Amino acid sequence: MLITQTGELVGLLGPAHRKQRLLHSLGDNAALIVERVFRPFGLDIGAQPPEEIVLSIVAGIQSQFNGRSGWQLGKEPVAIKHACSHG
Repeated sequence: MLITQTGELVGLLGPAHRKQRLLHSLGDNAALIVERVFRPFGLDIGAQPPEEIVLSIVAGIQSQFNGRSGWQLGKEPVAIKHACSHG
């Protein structure tokens, strides 16, 4: 059923391996949907508690409906380097 839907994107919640498990379960049909499946879903706002995660998801959906990027208003998109301390 997921493959035959015409929506622009499919958002997944949960662990990272869930996306791969879903696509694997679709077999050859995975190619029909792989470009529309997003995990994690929502805008990258550093959300941690459930309320912030919901906000990031709703904001991401709204940006898609309006054909927008989700970038901060009044700012040009720039590449941001993130220093990772665990690697």
